[in-house]
Amino acid sequence: MSGAANCPETPRQKMIGMMYLVLTAMLALNVSADILNGFTLVNKSISQSIVATTERNRIVYSELQVMKEINPAKVGPWLEEALEVKAKADSVFDYLQCFKENIVKLADGENADVDNIQSKDNLDVGAQYAILEGNGITLEKNVASFREFLCAKVSNDSSKVKEFDQMFSTSPSFTTDGEEVPWQNSIFEHMPLVASVTMLSKLQSDVRLAELEVISHLKLQTDAGDFRVNKLGAFVATVSDYMMTGETYNATIFLSAVDSTKSPLYYVNGKKLDSDVYSLQCNTPGVFEYTGEILLPTNDGDTTRFPFSRTYTVGEPSATIANEDMNVVYRGFENRLNIAVPGVSSDNLVVEAKGAPMVKPTGKEKAWICRPTSSANVELTVYAMTDAGKKKMGSHIFRTLRLPNPSAFLVYTDKQGETYLCPSTDKQPSRNDLLRSQRVLAQYADGLLKANFTVTGFTIYAQDATGGVTPVSSNTDKITPSQMTVIKGKKRGSRLVIEDIRAKGPDGVVRELSPISIAVN
Repeated sequence: MSGAANCPETPRQKMIGMMYLVLTAMLALNVSADILNGFTLVNKSISQSIVATTERNRIVYSELQVMKEINPAKVGPWLEEALEVKAKADSVFDYLQCFKENIVKLADGENADVDNIQSKDNLDVGAQYAILEGNGITLEKNVASFREFLCAKVSNDSSKVKEFDQMFSTSPSFTTDGEEVPWQNSIFEHMPLVASVTMLSKLQSDVRLAELEVISHLKLQTDAGDFRVNKLGAFVATVSDYMMTGETYNATIFLSAVDSTKSPLYYVNGKKLDSDVYSLQCNTPGVFEYTGEILLPTNDGDTTRFPFSRTYTVGEPSATIANEDMNVVYRGFENRLNIAVPGVSSDNLVVEAKGAPMVKPTGKEKAWICRPTSSANVELTVYAMTDAGKKKMGSHIFRTLRLPNPSAFLVYTDKQGETYLCPSTDKQPSRNDLLRSQRVLAQYADGLLKANFTVTGFTIYAQDATGGVTPVSSNTDKITPSQMTVIKGKKRGSRLVIEDIRAKGPDGVVRELSPISIAVN
């Protein structure tokens, strides 16, 4: 039986094994010449693209300059922004170029040529210059700063902001094992020199492309406020066409689609205005009309006229106060009041009350809530918050009453499961219906008031063997089992009487309600 102990390696075999390991390692580190040449071709192609993009940028700058000479007021500010973009882009582009030259010089010497790299497969100089010497951090900051600058220039275009965020992202990448790799490491660490240079050239190309995107965007903004229309018209804008005596009527007169670099003239009732705002004091109630025109100079030296007219109403101070429930307010009850002033938003109303707190409506609720706490009359005063300040619009005095007693009803279901109230004009209960009695309810029969009452107790009287009556009580609104036994003992032709009915209202008062008398059919 043979084994390693019986057949030890000779010195020659050990040497051959060692050489094999070294060769394997060299093959692993060796980068194919074809791949390196491929990077060279890509870098040349990127350089050509940079030249073409730079020329396109030059054309846009020239067009903006010509447009500024024609209309300095409109185009001048946009040209200044475009030149700011050019200066920023040139600064970043030049920094990238200097970065490339420095890492190539580390590999090929002082006479190195970025366009003709000799040490293409050098894996050390990029990481040395960028990571070890710390220049990669400065590079990353420059790229991030340029990204933020671009996004600020096109902040009104979300698609371009997203494009620049991706184009100049300095976020870390991740290996297949999930390990985080910093942005600068992904470009320079263990990367052939030619590959790192190509990546920097790609960034330079992105800088010029982004510059073109932004200055083209700025050029479009010179016409952003223009409207291609086939009709011009005069318009009058007012806060309100309903005024009250003592207030000031204000109207803004303007021409649609007008160029902001031109100055129209405004006339009302034949009088020239100093601006586009027409203002007058409203001292007399009534409906008033005014007419005018806008004069706009044309490019050929003529003038185009745009007539307009408008009416407005001046009213006396007034307020409308209505109680949705009745013409009184009830003590301890949330009375819903509709309060309005013509021509004044409900948000600008202030209501002051003597004798009761007031709650202003919120959300979809339109009614004010008035809940008196005593029997004293309630006086409401309505104010409108106007441009002239707090103005009294009207007042009203309500009488305060106690909530009236509701009616009591027996709730039962018929054999179809429909729920009914007794007494009722719609249906008379049968004896079997009464056997399905559930509870006693208290509410207003006419429905004018919507107040919640809780029945706190009632009594049904049972006839005993001697002819006397025995009270059977409930301390809630529910029919008790003992009371149901009394109902079952009722014969047809007899009467079921429910007395001593007590109900508590929203004002906290417990009331004695009228009895319920039902003929058993």
